[in-house]
Amino acid sequence: MNRQRVQSILIVDDDPSVADTFSRLLRLERFTTYTAFNPHRGHIAGRLER
Repeated sequence: MNRQRVQSILIVDDDPSVADTFSRLLRLERFTTYTAFNPHRGHIAGRLER
């Protein structure tokens, strides 16, 4: 059985439309995406997803 590791990426941007665009593009490439709209929340989200 060929198991592929699911890759995830955290997108941090203060413009929700930019974050959404990148998220959609990366999901097409089979990434799991998480978004945050400021650095503080991005840092917290990154720590929680480890």
